[in-house]
Amino acid sequence: MENKLRYGLLANHGVLVIKLDPTAIMPFLVSEGLLSLDEKQVIDSTKATGGEKTDGLLTIIHRRAVADDGIYERFLKVLDDEFLSGGQYLHELVSKVYDDSSSPGVLERYHVQPGHLDPNQKAAILSNEEALVSSLNVDDVLADMVSLGVLSLDENEVIRSGATFRDRARRLVQIIYRKSSQQFVHFVQTLVAHDVYSALGQRLLMVGETNKGFEAASQGECDRKYVAEVLKRGHVPPRHSVFVDRPDMIQSIRSQLSQLKETDGWVVVHGMAGFGKTILAAEAIRHASLLRDVFPGGVHWLPVGQMVTKDGDIDQAKLLTRLQNLIVRLDDEVARPPNLEAATNTLQKILSEKYPRCLLVLDDIWSPEVALAFSVRCCTMVTSRNSAVASMVQAPIVSSMEISTGFSEEEGKLLLAQWLNRRPSQLPKEADSVIECCRGSPMVIALIGAILKKNPDSERKWKLIVEKLKKKHFHSIKLHAPVNEWSYQHATLNASIELSVENLPPRLQELFEMFVVFDYNTLVSSRALEVIWNKDSLETEELLMELVGLSLVQKAPPSDDNSEYIVFVVHDIVLDYLQQHIQPEKQVEHHSTVVKRYTECEGAYAHLPDDGYVYQKLIGHIAASGDSYLLGNLLSQLSWIMTTAKSGNAMSLLADYRLYKSKIPQQFQSGVQQFEFFVSGHMDILANDPSDDEVIQQALMQPSASEVFVQASAKIHGDKRKSWFNWSNKESDPEKYVLKLRVHRAGVKKCQYSRDGGKVVSCSHDCGVKVYTATENPRLKTYSITGCYC
Repeated sequence: MENKLRYGLLANHGVLVIKLDPTAIMPFLVSEGLLSLDEKQVIDSTKATGGEKTDGLLTIIHRRAVADDGIYERFLKVLDDEFLSGGQYLHELVSKVYDDSSSPGVLERYHVQPGHLDPNQKAAILSNEEALVSSLNVDDVLADMVSLGVLSLDENEVIRSGATFRDRARRLVQIIYRKSSQQFVHFVQTLVAHDVYSALGQRLLMVGETNKGFEAASQGECDRKYVAEVLKRGHVPPRHSVFVDRPDMIQSIRSQLSQLKETDGWVVVHGMAGFGKTILAAEAIRHASLLRDVFPGGVHWLPVGQMVTKDGDIDQAKLLTRLQNLIVRLDDEVARPPNLEAATNTLQKILSEKYPRCLLVLDDIWSPEVALAFSVRCCTMVTSRNSAVASMVQAPIVSSMEISTGFSEEEGKLLLAQWLNRRPSQLPKEADSVIECCRGSPMVIALIGAILKKNPDSERKWKLIVEKLKKKHFHSIKLHAPVNEWSYQHATLNASIELSVENLPPRLQELFEMFVVFDYNTLVSSRALEVIWNKDSLETEELLMELVGLSLVQKAPPSDDNSEYIVFVVHDIVLDYLQQHIQPEKQVEHHSTVVKRYTECEGAYAHLPDDGYVYQKLIGHIAASGDSYLLGNLLSQLSWIMTTAKSGNAMSLLADYRLYKSKIPQQFQSGVQQFEFFVSGHMDILANDPSDDEVIQQALMQPSASEVFVQASAKIHGDKRKSWFNWSNKESDPEKYVLKLRVHRAGVKKCQYSRDGGKVVSCSHDCGVKVYTATENPRLKTYSITGCYC
């Protein structure tokens, strides 16, 4: 009976600590021989609260029970019989102790089998350790922990013996870390139920893949595998090995995404560069119930990036390429659509038929016009610097969340500590200055953490970093700048990038500087980098991963064509730094090196193996190198057009003609103009993986004096195995039948002649409809369409 009464008392430990007045009850206990005068004097002399004194008193009773079998009954009789301060009898409480003594649930609570926390629970403790230690007053929860069987009386006493609040909280955390999974659940339940610590308890719940609470613990491994598989298929960026949870922001994004369960809509995550929009978006969908219940069709992640030409217009060719790549990824049996309208329609058809109730994630969109091209009646999440990026989208729900702040001081220290494999409390005092100078930017803190990783204990290095950061005067610049003023954020990032670059080994620093030749948001495979760096495959990947580890390069999911190679992208802030710090003449030299390396490694340009980069970007490198002769020569080669088209980069080729024709030498002007006309007029064929014979046949339809026709004729000369058409009534100047007009501010979606052929109507992404006469000097009428349904 005595043992069971012990469990009844333990189960009501928290209530007893609150209800009992130790000053009033101790004289009765002394008179009954349940407490010695010395023990009473010790309790009276402590500078503890009433609850702590009662806790000490109950601990003495439990210890005496080891040698005195009847002490529990006599103690409860005192509580039941004696009149206590406050005018209250404890009869009901004593009755509950007796009832709980025979309760199977209570007995089971105190016979928990030894166990261990699962990985999620361990991660929850470790990632929130500093928050627990700094904000938890253990006196508020210890009694309840004893009642729930989370802590033994001995553990309770060990924790209470801590000299300071932080010391006692740290002892509690260390003990919980060694407990069973079930006891961890009771610990978190206690925090959630407490008014002061509810938010802290919720943070512990939301670490890992679940925020559903305790019922998910048993199926945690199943959920993790399910989430990993869905995100892998959807090309969602993996979580970085150094990661700091931001549960409030992540949960806000999840809540907005959950609203899309019954209807299509857009969720826009926007904010300043470097504040972690991409990481937060990826983390928000790393959640089993959200994927199962809201987006059973999966997730499809697409990095978009800046889509603007040097003239400030939307880069139609680059945008079409992004859409085409996504379409082929989703359905490899579908031909690449030849234009934006066809691409948008094809994407909508694929998503509705093959992936109903999926989530499309568009990472880093800059303009509403680009977002409109992806308006395909699908649940969509967008990350952007532009809060109005979805202003032209028509959808039942368009919600947004601003990432207006970076890391708090606590989160910043935790991120820095993870990079250095330390606890935040183990960071030197210089860490405070580093976090202050970084102004909460996750990207900056990660870069500095990477710099210090090899020498985390070097006092000289810490001071040097603080000194360099302070010289930039970041402390005097306001953090929350207007949306169009990025100078502070760029300056901060440039400072951190400079520190990272200065710490690179000389061999790697020179190779890293060559990244200045890349365009913004361009995916590059290690296969292409082997040529550009002139290194073998193994060394290239090793050097590249070193840069990835230093946060100077971002690893991207591999494309289907380069699945065996590392695919990476250089962040636009890093490119800004390189372009500002490398002299123009040196940049020209780097572009020349790229052009030279391709010929050295592979041979003739038109016969280069397709590495996913060369046929999309080589012309740009040639133009930037200043080699106008080679530029004109290559853009007037039918072989180059044929190979580029087969690589799926016909739209990029057309953009090359328009961007660089002004740099062509006079001797190539005529030929390049003829080839541009040929490419522009046959894009419907060139953009759909044509065979060499198809391209040659179309070239033979050009005027006989055209350089396009001449080169096509030379290719079939002496080949008697095939038949070719050579039209006898070809016009010598077909361009005179082409009417060129610029009547829209954005890409044209559709164009149609009137029945009599005298008028033309067209509509565009600029939400305008134009009607004009089909003459050299057209008369124009303009109509505006709300919602862009044309």
